[in-house]
Amino acid sequence: MLANLYEEAAVDSKHIRRLSGIFSGLDASLTVFDKNGMLIYGSITKTLSAPMQLSKGEMCVIEGVLFMRAENCGAIVMLKDSDSAKDCVKLACALLDSVSGKDSDEYLSLHKLLSGDMPAHELKALISRYRISEKGKRCAILLGVKQNPYGNAAKALKKLIPLEGEDLLIPITAYTVVLVKWLQGETSEEDIADYANAVIETALLEEGIEFTIAIGGIVDNINMVSKSYDEAQKAIQIGAAFLPKQSVYIYDNMYFERLMSEIPPDTALKYHRLIFSLDNMRLFTPDMINTVNTFLENDLNIADTARQLYIHRNTLVYRLDKVQAQTGLDVRRFKDALVFKMLYELKNCAKPE
Repeated sequence: MLANLYEEAAVDSKHIRRLSGIFSGLDASLTVFDKNGMLIYGSITKTLSAPMQLSKGEMCVIEGVLFMRAENCGAIVMLKDSDSAKDCVKLACALLDSVSGKDSDEYLSLHKLLSGDMPAHELKALISRYRISEKGKRCAILLGVKQNPYGNAAKALKKLIPLEGEDLLIPITAYTVVLVKWLQGETSEEDIADYANAVIETALLEEGIEFTIAIGGIVDNINMVSKSYDEAQKAIQIGAAFLPKQSVYIYDNMYFERLMSEIPPDTALKYHRLIFSLDNMRLFTPDMINTVNTFLENDLNIADTARQLYIHRNTLVYRLDKVQAQTGLDVRRFKDALVFKMLYELKNCAKPE
């Protein structure tokens, strides 16, 4: 049932009115046909029908005119071919897809579930419609596309993720979906993280798609899904700032990053500059920063850090001595290492000038 939200989305006159102000303000004269080839925006000065054989996402040029069919709603955009025409019709199709189908009762009810705005009677109706339980462990898994050559995250994930039990896959945008995952037995956060990593690996190998995944906390009632979803949203925002190299973020495991993210920007900048000041710019080169961070990641182990950096241990000790001499922090001691880590990460709360 959920697949129809994207596959059968339609662009009606209300949606066209929303976009007409944008389209009419362009120098390019766009023409839009619905999925059945009927003219719904613009005008044509000669007999040139929409090529109905176009697949979704496909382009073609006929008699000097460029056509493209939108991925989700199936509308066809027409524009005189030129160097910039491809980009223009791609953007037009993306706009059409972004508004199509969003007013359906099904779409709205599922989004009310995520936002926590669903009245009790609507929640009962949703439970009955999808034949799901009110009680039971669930968590919200937010999947966002890093790189997707095919354009539609929901469509790709329907192929990649076998929905089990009472799972719900809810499209948010063409590039973001939420999986409300039904958890059976003694499923732990580590099990969910393993599942997320498997999805990332499968998507990359089979479809060439890179995902970032954020996992909200586990809740035990369907009406608490909004809390898990809110946590997943926060996890992906905080993770992007503090853990950019990671692809999976688990909200309940991000104590340090959550704490740091709540420090006011002015305070963060003030304390960051205690160590990372203009006076210390020559010391903290990218190589030095990488050295210290690698040392911290290796639990203050000299041998492991030197091996990972492919440097002699004496070189590593020399660099750490330089940091101590100029800042007063000996990162070989736990307390000083903690201070260094906190002051360094404050850059993600407020970028130094």
